[in-house]
Amino acid sequence: MKQLRKAGICLMAWLTAVMLFMGHGISARASVSRVAEREAARKILQENEGSYSTVVRNDNGALSVGFIQWHGNNALDVLRQIVLRDKTTAKKLLGDTLYHEVLNAPDWSKRILSDPEAGKIRSLLQTEPSKTVQNQMAEEYIDDYMSDARKLGITNSAALVFYADIANQGGAGAARTIGRRAIKKAGSSARVMLNELMEATMTYGPLAKYYTRRFRTYRYCTQLGWTYRNKGDYPIAAAGSGSANGKSEIKWLQSSLNTIFREAALSSYCIKVNGSYDTETRQAVTRLQCMTGLETDGDAGYGTVKEMLYLLAAPAAFDTKITAYLKIDDRTVSDNHPAEAMKISKTAYKVNTGHADIALVSNGDRIAGQFRCVSSNRRAATVNDKGVLHVVGHGSARITLTQDNTATVVRVWVYSTDPDTYAKPKKEVSASACGDRNSVRWVQACMIQLGYSGETADGKWDAKTTKNVKRFQKAAGRKVTGAADKKTIQALDCLYHIQKQSLKAGAVRRNHTVRITWKKNTYATAYRVYRKEKGKKWKRIAVVRSNVKSVYIDRKAKKGVTCYYRVKAVAGYGSLLRQGRAVTSKAVHIA
Repeated sequence: MKQLRKAGICLMAWLTAVMLFMGHGISARASVSRVAEREAARKILQENEGSYSTVVRNDNGALSVGFIQWHGNNALDVLRQIVLRDKTTAKKLLGDTLYHEVLNAPDWSKRILSDPEAGKIRSLLQTEPSKTVQNQMAEEYIDDYMSDARKLGITNSAALVFYADIANQGGAGAARTIGRRAIKKAGSSARVMLNELMEATMTYGPLAKYYTRRFRTYRYCTQLGWTYRNKGDYPIAAAGSGSANGKSEIKWLQSSLNTIFREAALSSYCIKVNGSYDTETRQAVTRLQCMTGLETDGDAGYGTVKEMLYLLAAPAAFDTKITAYLKIDDRTVSDNHPAEAMKISKTAYKVNTGHADIALVSNGDRIAGQFRCVSSNRRAATVNDKGVLHVVGHGSARITLTQDNTATVVRVWVYSTDPDTYAKPKKEVSASACGDRNSVRWVQACMIQLGYSGETADGKWDAKTTKNVKRFQKAAGRKVTGAADKKTIQALDCLYHIQKQSLKAGAVRRNHTVRITWKKNTYATAYRVYRKEKGKKWKRIAVVRSNVKSVYIDRKAKKGVTCYYRVKAVAGYGSLLRQGRAVTSKAVHIA
């Protein structure tokens, strides 16, 4: 009996331990060794970053090498360790110059490789010493990443593997920021698991934009067989298509949609959490896509789930991403204006910056039912609740107009009329040589600024563009060809920048004279100097050639009068003359 009693006590203790452990996490394994965590991180980093011999000549300003994509000075350190393993082979593969640079260079933070150099380093990376060094250094880096996470209090093995990936791509500082956000959202570091870290990453812009990598890493971590989520949590829908997810993932999708709708005071949109990607779920996904300016296809793909994770992790985003975008108007329509379905004027617009407002819906005041208008790029264009488009900046946007459950997408392209938005062409641009659309846009933008064109700067060289260029060439005394050759480009560049730039004049009294100074303008052929006596109009008092000093002495200012001065840069081509803007000097009293 005593033996049976002891056996019963042991069994109860074991069951209690299991229940306590399972209460903390789902899909649990009792213990994961650090070796296993490191090896799991190494595998996903190699899948995400590249092979042993991967070389990126210019990765955001410096080279990257190897399967962890060591960057800049870290790349130099790896290469130096490889060279020291077998100097003879390294010298043979790299050549004398690159070999000595790897051994002696103090800084590679901005080192960009040429194609021949990249080929030589690639050959070195394929050697056995390279693989040995990379494996050893990868272990050191991964250990450092995971040590940083543990210092924050994050101990979940799946979360540590995910943390190592974001630290390797975004850096230690970015990873710590994400870790702290996850802890704040979870309430404690002990509750930070894979889901919490994934959500926090989606609020960190520099890494959230690589969302396909994030989803790939998340799926990998869920398949390790380790604890990766808290009790009651569902696995995130990370299959890339809503219906391709399993039942538990679809439940996450449904419950998350409900959370977002409740936060937006739209509880009537909540749906059943049944694990089935049914019609109700598809409609709820479509509603969310409408609110956030996504393509309204009803499929919860990567882009939609990314947006959901952002909203779940950042409560403040409900105001900016949902409430501000959601325009629901249950319209009361009078007898004089019967209820109507929305009438879309056009489904595509190409306009310039500064364009007047556009009524996308011709009957915006008389639409019945629930009507919503959303812009996918509010930096380019916004749209009000009557379907009126307002151009803000430049770029492209999808305008989603929804009446009840019927949605129409209007595409808008807004082109900048500021030539400095585009690179100045280095060679002739014409109807027969206009492969680079930004070069064409530069020419079109200059013509618009100088008053020789009213067309859209869309990068298409047509008969109007040729005609406008000919008009400009004739006025500027250039050879009239209709093609923007080097001399025409020079004239456009000069006249536009003269017209755009301002000169600030400095004025200092010296006895009975005033010394006026200004900074030279590289585009100017001359400078006009203006004086204004207090209470009177501006008067031009001198023209100074650009090849002399940027100074003028006013010897004719009246005594006892307070004066102000301006200087305007001037440039001319043929009959065209343009002068810049000016900033008035401080008041100068003539003694």
